Amino acid sequence: MSLFQRLFPGLASRRNGNPTAKGTDRAAGEPPWFRVCGPGAPTPREIDSRFVGLLLGVNSLIDIDLNPFELEVLERFDKLLSSRQLDAQLLPRLPGLIPGLLAMLRRGESSAAEIAAEIARDSALVADVLRLANSPWYRIGRPVESLEQAVVHLGEEGIRQVIATAAFRPLFRCDRKAGHFACLGIGALWQQNILVSRAADCIARSENANRFQAFLAGLLSSTGLMILVHVMDRHFTGSHAPRSLLFSEHLLLASRRLSTRVASEWDMPAEVVHMLEEQARSQEMAALSTAGQILFVAEKMGRLHALKESGRYAGRYDEVSCQIDHGIADNSSHCFERLRELGSALE
Repeated sequence: MSLFQRLFPGLASRRNGNPTAKGTDRAAGEPPWFRVCGPGAPTPREIDSRFVGLLLGVNSLIDIDLNPFELEVLERFDKLLSSRQLDAQLLPRLPGLIPGLLAMLRRGESSAAEIAAEIARDSALVADVLRLANSPWYRIGRPVESLEQAVVHLGEEGIRQVIATAAFRPLFRCDRKAGHFACLGIGALWQQNILVSRAADCIARSENANRFQAFLAGLLSSTGLMILVHVMDRHFTGSHAPRSLLFSEHLLLASRRLSTRVASEWDMPAEVVHMLEEQARSQEMAALSTAGQILFVAEKMGRLHALKESGRYAGRYDEVSCQIDHGIADNSSHCFERLRELGSALE
């Protein structure tokens, strides 16, 4: 049994519905699985490429051959993915306080005061918990002012989410040693992870699927991209910059494979690893399991939201529609609307 399976008992078996059931092919004439309507609306593939352009500081990627920097970096990506063990400098360990907190939740015998006392040992985690409890996503009624109130208010599901979020946060910090691309894109990547995990949780709830599996997969979805951004910085001299569509496609594929690798090396549940692995194998929703479709839609929603906030998409929120496992999921569009409520509350 893996570390996360011990800390989150029943994660694999306590399911609502069947999140790993295969999606079926669309019948002729049915609407697309995921689409954005309106003039100039981007396809899922264009959403991805525009988001990469946002991270790299490029207004629009162009259809040209790979330049020397892009070729060198892609070779480094390949070596990284084929290595037996990931570079420890690129993949930090889980913070020491996190496993203990999750173990307390696993036992189910700790009071809100005991959990709050454990959280209080880490000032950064205290800030995260209080911010989350008072965020538009969770806030109901009067403000939450104490840790104990936050633990009670968030409940077991919410506390699991905020602790898991805290575990991933060190990957997405721009310190003095960070390079050009890391500092350029790190803010957008962290917000992307937050938005995707929230969207995945919201969609999973509407689809009667395992919410925390979807949430964890969303949190992990950009870790590979973040690591590859750091790899790019190691070899960037300024003589050439990444700006080709082909590089964008290779970067995204490598990042999906690497996110799967990170999930495996961090002992994430097999279902979460499978959701991420599916994204690397195919970007056609009909080829994904229901759980994989949830992550696909959540990722596109998070990226589209980032594009809209940066001025790279001028469409309306109500122009997004999607379909999960052959059922029109109106709640999925509602989930995209809910992302707007988050704003910068969780940055």
